[in-house]
Amino acid sequence: MQRLRWHLRAGFDGKRALRGARGFTLIELIVSITIGLIVIALITVSINNIRRADLKKSSGMMSSAMRYLYNLAVINNTPYRMVIDMDKGAFWGEALETDDPCNRYLPEEGEEMGVADADGRIGVAGEPGLEGEEVQSSAGYRKQKDNLLSERELPRGIVITGILTSHHRDAQREGRAAIHFFPGGYAERAYVWLGEQDSPEEEAEEMVTLDLDGLMGSVKRHNEVLDESSFIRESDG
Repeated sequence: MQRLRWHLRAGFDGKRALRGARGFTLIELIVSITIGLIVIALITVSINNIRRADLKKSSGMMSSAMRYLYNLAVINNTPYRMVIDMDKGAFWGEALETDDPCNRYLPEEGEEMGVADADGRIGVAGEPGLEGEEVQSSAGYRKQKDNLLSERELPRGIVITGILTSHHRDAQREGRAAIHFFPGGYAERAYVWLGEQDSPEEEAEEMVTLDLDGLMGSVKRHNEVLDESSFIRESDG
């Protein structure tokens, strides 16, 4: 009789222990899943913060380069231009090394341009031009040894989604384009759109617009995507 009671008690204790073990395992699973979700959320937030920092850094680099080229053109009495390679996500500065005024406005390979007048000035957006016609890379402009004008690539995941200047009819979304700076304290007005892209297969998300004031050489950073129509309205105004 005592042996039977002992077996019953042992069986009861074993079942209770098993239920406790199962309950503890379930709690562990819930805690593990919760911790995993928290870690994933923290990683996602960290990646987004890094991407935002890279976007801010990129817009700062390009804005500084524009202001620097504007000042160099005045100080050195030489035309300069900022070449932007959208496919590569890079930009650099070049100086004109010829006295031929026509070379000041020849576009980069693949860049669309409008018609130049007798003085070599390019018409603003909307004027008749050689839209769609590709012109070979211009002679006369050369890369400079100045470290501040050397080629710079944007951080991974940050892309240049478009460029619009006063000699473009429409925004250019690929290839190379140039923004010109002149000795008289004048630059082409320009929009440069920047965005984020997780992978080349995905569509880029535009987030920032850099607005270059051609008269002052100042650059405004807008944390929004300005429409092309606003560029045309301000240029006409």
